[in-house]
Amino acid sequence: MGRPEAILKAVHALYDGLFSPDGLKSALPAVAEVANADMVTFHHPAGTDGEPAFFASVGCDPDRLARLRERAAERGALPSWTARLPAGLPILRGERISDRDFERREFYNEAIRPTHTFYAVITRLQRELQPDAFLVYARRLSSGNFNEEVLAALRTLAPISLPL
Repeated sequence: MGRPEAILKAVHALYDGLFSPDGLKSALPAVAEVANADMVTFHHPAGTDGEPAFFASVGCDPDRLARLRERAAERGALPSWTARLPAGLPILRGERISDRDFERREFYNEAIRPTHTFYAVITRLQRELQPDAFLVYARRLSSGNFNEEVLAALRTLAPISLPL
């Protein structure tokens, strides 16, 4: 399947996902395909109005995912620098923190490393009157970093993800 077909499939999956409780989780495989990602997570913290936190993932075994969720909850979700990301624009993690500095972080070693991922693209999804949500695409070291073609595809997909 080519990149345009993968994008269209992901768009349909995201829109279909709006109509079912587990819809977003079922859309994540199609979203992962657009980026050739080994793992994709979507999450947002609890809202100011008592809205519960939400976390969905594809591509990670349940035990490793549980550790990631636990560490993210302890830290208040993603590292603080993610709150400064531009809304709706997929950004390479390496543009905000170098690979070398990332490898030295406690969060990487305790939460991310056990998922066997390293490279990431993070999209901050700004939501009205709610805390921001995050869509994170991740790859193993052996899969290599994301290239400009993938980033362009994710920029096309990002506005479709915003209502979530």
